[in-house]
Amino acid sequence: MNFYGVFIGIDRYASPSINMFVDEVAANRKLDTDKVAALADGRTYVGTDAVSNGLIDGIGSIPEASDYLTQQIGEQASVCWY
Repeated sequence: MNFYGVFIGIDRYASPSINMFVDEVAANRKLDTDKVAALADGRTYVGTDAVSNGLIDGIGSIPEASDYLTQQIGEQASVCWY
């Protein structure tokens, strides 16, 4: 089997997961599915690009993120390190 055949085989199993990911991001970020699909090409976005594309709310530190989550959920948020 050549590499193209391997790619086709992987793509058959990856496509449903990618589509589910795109649908979930679009729904939860309130973005157009076509826009999210165009962004979901495997790239990593720097923070400012992620903000301008609506993929994240903002850029900040871990304490700022914890405070934001605490405000959003109405109880103290804790940060887990893995």
